Amino acid sequence: MLMIRHSIGSRLLCQTTNYRIEKQDDRWQISLSIDEETASKVSEFQEELNIFEVKEKEKTWYYSSDAKINF
Repeated sequence: MLMIRHSIGSRLLCQTTNYRIEKQDDRWQISLSIDEETASKVSEFQEELNIFEVKEKEKTWYYSSDAKINF
């Protein structure tokens, strides 16, 4: 499962099981399908995001400093 949260207040912006994470040079590329309203919320807070990949016994945390969000 992938969760995208606003880092200030930890508000949940998106949660999905349909996503892909790939290493791209010195960055991570995270791809997922979201609706226009959710995309707008994520864009609004693109410099203040915490992104969590949650698996059965582990959680990986990504954050969006210097984010480059594409839709």
